[in-house]
Amino acid sequence: MHTKGVASVRSPVRNLLQSSASATHEGFVDAVIESFRKEYAIDEQPCFVHETSQYLEDEYFKAGMSELRASPLTVRSRNR
Repeated sequence: MHTKGVASVRSPVRNLLQSSASATHEGFVDAVIESFRKEYAIDEQPCFVHETSQYLEDEYFKAGMSELRASPLTVRSRNR
């Protein structure tokens, strides 16, 4: 059987709405950001950058996006 999951994690992957009817994409993103900030003792608020032409033409931004796309853990965003 093929499942969506990480080989080293034996817990099944499930939709968050199965656990909580009030779960939202924004709530999940906020929880991940807060957890990351606590883990790495980051006091600053995150800076969100959207893929506008201003950034898509910037070499530094393009290099960072290319690096993220090469990562197997890339998360795709949805239009809100």
